[in-house]
Amino acid sequence: MYKDHHIGVVVPAYNEEGLITETLQGIPPFVDRIFVVNDGSTDHTHECILACQSRDSRIEYIQHECNEGLGKSVTDGYLASLDTDVDITVIMDGD
Repeated sequence: MYKDHHIGVVVPAYNEEGLITETLQGIPPFVDRIFVVNDGSTDHTHECILACQSRDSRIEYIQHECNEGLGKSVTDGYLASLDTDVDITVIMDGD
C-alpha cells in the first residue's frame, strides 16, 4: 500500500528467462499485487515465474498459450487488476 492506495503492477513477459526473476524480485514491498502475463514464451520464462510465485504471494500468473502481443498482455493484466482491490495499476516491462 502506498499513501492509502492499493498498488498493482502488470508485468508483460515474452522470452524473458534471463531477467524476469530479477525484475519480479525488485518490485518494492509497497506493491500489493503483481500481475505477470507470460505471452506464450518459448524459453524457460514459465518456470522462472512459477519459482518466483512460490516465494511471493503477491504474484498472480496469467499464461497465454501462444504469443498474442504486448497489447493483449497489457489488456489482460489490467482486466485482472480490475477484479481486485487495486486502486492504481502501472506497467513494468519484464526485462
